Amino acid sequence: MKYPVRLLGLASAFAAFFSLLSAAQAAPASSGGFKVQRDGSLSMGGRTLRCGGARSVLDGGLPSEGAAAPGVLIINPRLLNRMPHTVRLFVFYHECGHHRVGGSELRADSWAVRRGVAEGWLDRNGLRQVCRSFGNMPATPTHPSARTRCQNLERTFNEAIAARAPAPKRKPANQIERAAGASAPALLNGPKLVGSGRNRTARN
Repeated sequence: MKYPVRLLGLASAFAAFFSLLSAAQAAPASSGGFKVQRDGSLSMGGRTLRCGGARSVLDGGLPSEGAAAPGVLIINPRLLNRMPHTVRLFVFYHECGHHRVGGSELRADSWAVRRGVAEGWLDRNGLRQVCRSFGNMPATPTHPSARTRCQNLERTFNEAIAARAPAPKRKPANQIERAAGASAPALLNGPKLVGSGRNRTARN
């Protein structure tokens, strides 16, 4: 989820950002299977996750599973530890998506899905887990409804899977030309009359 900076006034937004950043920097560098490395990457479940130049920080007091703010990607290990591994990965890549595609929740969702399919950690079962993590949340001023998000996830997932499917094999052009220019088989023997076509009447 994107930190709702856009709902605040300009001065309040800067104050909220610096307050959030200070709290995140004061948080422990490791917590519940999550560890922030010196380079700002995040170790989670045997994976090392990076989001460009954004630095990962841990904040167990964050009111959501994750947030994105300028230069930082914030993860709440307390809430994410309740989630399946695929959902944890999705949250990280969703927040990273905000750094890539901006404030749109649906575009950040789609970015995360495409990365999951490309990297092999998101399958259809994992997609269902992500949708279940949304619950039945209605639309809010900052997020579309769970139904809308799940429909978008399903559409993006199908498109990503289709894009990875191998194209049907085509015959080389020279084989097609040979097949088109092949002559009809030669007639080895002429036609042979095997009957006159007239009915014969048996004599008594």
